[in-house]
Amino acid sequence: MEDKLPSAEEVRVDEFINRFETGYESGSDKVEVLIDAAPSPFSSDDRVLMRVVIQAPDKQIPLPDTILVLADKSGSMNGLASDEFSSYGTESLTKFELLMEAVDNLAGFLPSNVKLGYLVESVSGQDKELVHINSAGDSQDLDRFLESFKADNTPRGNDKAIGLSDGVKFAQSEAGAGNSVLLLVFADGISHLREFDYDNDETVGNNLVLSKLQDIKDSSNIALAVVGLSVNQPSNDLLRHAAGFADGTYHYINLTEQVEILFSEHPHRLLDVAARDVSFHVDFLPGAVASHRLLGFHKDAVEVCEDGTEAFFTLDRLNSGESYTMLYELELANNNYSNLESVADVALEYEAPHGESTSVGDSISGGQIAEEFSAANPNFRVVSVAANFGELLRDSARADASDWKILMEEASSIAAEFPIDWDAAELNPSDFVIPEIEGLVRSAAFLTSSVRDAPAG
Repeated sequence: MEDKLPSAEEVRVDEFINRFETGYESGSDKVEVLIDAAPSPFSSDDRVLMRVVIQAPDKQIPLPDTILVLADKSGSMNGLASDEFSSYGTESLTKFELLMEAVDNLAGFLPSNVKLGYLVESVSGQDKELVHINSAGDSQDLDRFLESFKADNTPRGNDKAIGLSDGVKFAQSEAGAGNSVLLLVFADGISHLREFDYDNDETVGNNLVLSKLQDIKDSSNIALAVVGLSVNQPSNDLLRHAAGFADGTYHYINLTEQVEILFSEHPHRLLDVAARDVSFHVDFLPGAVASHRLLGFHKDAVEVCEDGTEAFFTLDRLNSGESYTMLYELELANNNYSNLESVADVALEYEAPHGESTSVGDSISGGQIAEEFSAANPNFRVVSVAANFGELLRDSARADASDWKILMEEASSIAAEFPIDWDAAELNPSDFVIPEIEGLVRSAAFLTSSVRDAPAG
């Protein structure tokens, strides 16, 4: 939009890769590992791209009796959540507007037996009262509920309270009566959790936050879901860890598309952690793989292994329905790899929801590598194009015209396989994501050329 390239440090190739659907449908009630590979069109030395997908099952678990919204009211909630340019226009929402979108979507989806509410000061000022709605309309209709929620939760400068203490107190009362409660916390920063030391699971100063998180963890009828609203990386890490300490889920949103997926289509994902302490090893067959490189990680976490024997990675948790994709570039020891019995073996270990340790795995042989890149799974090719795009952006000063030419050809080819259905009853932003890659690549290639050819000084 501004006719300039992003700075290299702003480009997170791993986020490019994980922006897209894997193309796999989970057919199991356990975490799955899936591998595919194809020759890379982006390398002059005939290297192979290998994708490893970790896919969590999408469990349709029952929703709680009450979902209680606890909202950050700090002045920074008036800041911009997204200013995203795409083929379908520009989306500019404040974080508070994104919060309202989430509450609106959730209120419109919930069945009549689930209350959605928030707490307000009582008339006496001594206790908090619940303002709530469900689709049966036994308290207020939807429009009135949203109006009152907006009025009571509008950001108020230095008021950073999210009401965790009151929320836990209310939830404990409900749990004592045999009801289940989800505390749904929306936060755009860490000021209200600043006393929580997420490196040591301790508090600095007093232990109020930690004790409330512990109360949630200890209750079988109280759950926690924390939603970060366009937060920076330090805040993202702290909020994720705080949610994990209470054995809850963590989610990040900054676009209405993400809001619709989580709060209208899959709200059960707010409740379920499919796997904790996920770790996996990729073992490459000695003599088959000369070297490997993990694409898509920040400069401080790039993994390069020259002897080609092993790779290791960890994730703290996977929520229900989530997936995570890694993309490796392999240098094979022999270009005639079709007869190789094994190229790589993946072993995944994780802790299941009820605490039991679980192991799964998969492997890929030379015969399972696609003969040509064009014959590979379309979703595999999408993430390969996205990863190469990100790498060229990160290294644009050294990228030459031939690199961009090859990427343009592949981006055009993949965009043609995911055309926009203009006759569909409803068009969603996600329909435009893959087709717009071609335009983004074209613009970046032009800007890269302009930067490279600009006179010195």
